[in-house]
Amino acid sequence: LPAVYLWMKNQRYLDLFCERLPDGLMTLSGGIKVGLSLDKAVREVVNNAPYPVALEFKIVSGEVALGSSMEKAMYNLANRIPRREVRILATAIAIHGQLGGNLSEILVNLQNTIRERLAIQREIRVLSAQGVFTALVLVFLPLFMAGVYFSMDRESFVAFLTSDMGKVALWIVFSSLAAAALMIRMIIRVGD
Repeated sequence: LPAVYLWMKNQRYLDLFCERLPDGLMTLSGGIKVGLSLDKAVREVVNNAPYPVALEFKIVSGEVALGSSMEKAMYNLANRIPRREVRILATAIAIHGQLGGNLSEILVNLQNTIRERLAIQREIRVLSAQGVFTALVLVFLPLFMAGVYFSMDRESFVAFLTSDMGKVALWIVFSSLAAAALMIRMIIRVGD
């Protein structure tokens, strides 16, 4: 349970970072547009962006202050936050460092793309709520019926479960429920 709890907290942190990344990219591209260097624009993100983005960009700024290149620091960020958006950001900054170009325009386009992707993911979650409800009914209805049968005739239910045929039936039921729940989960996870 502690490992599951930590995994869930980590996923929430990553989701929150990606949700607030467009605000950080807006600050970053705004700083570059007004003539700040990339290092100073990253410091502006540290000072003005919301919580997880500011914290992660503070680590990036610290790595650069200790002598790392901006490209390496951004790839380290992409390793800490393993999401597509961050990998695209790291790649864009690496390409800009090698070839030049209009980084602020790239960041604005990335910001808009991330916002649109988040909006589509929210819409998919809303539309797939019926699938989630179907999975819950599918999994819990047989368990509820087993509880009703157990409360009506305990002796027969326990005798059935302790028999060889009952153990096989129980194994088949639980494996079928698990397989059905996984299949429904795969169907409704369109946007991930």
